[in-house]
Amino acid sequence: MTRELKLRAWDKTTQRMYEIVRLDWESGEVYLRGENDDYGFAVPWDTRIIIMQYTGLKDKNGVDIYEGNIVRIAGNIPTIGAVDEVLEVKDIRQVWTPYDIANSLDSDMNVEVIGNIYENPELLEAA
Repeated sequence: MTRELKLRAWDKTTQRMYEIVRLDWESGEVYLRGENDDYGFAVPWDTRIIIMQYTGLKDKNGVDIYEGNIVRIAGNIPTIGAVDEVLEVKDIRQVWTPYDIANSLDSDMNVEVIGNIYENPELLEAA
């Protein structure tokens, strides 16, 4: 089974999430597009850009689940945690791999994206 390759990026400088429309290995640039941007724009691919990959999974509302998302899994005891496969998320009590989330989806638990670790870190603190 193959997973659709979709990437997004958190820009530490602008404090915004962007869709990645192109990676240019030769120039070392990443082309980003925001929600209101018609065309992508290039920025250097350096430490200011954090790239996150789509897990191939969707939550109960059909929202794509990316690494770095914060999800709520409803079961006997609802829990909140961050999705991590490639990222090394530090100081988070609950971290799930896409495998964990797929198992929750298979067991009919409600999985819902409620934010991400960059724009909504307070969601993890509250958990």
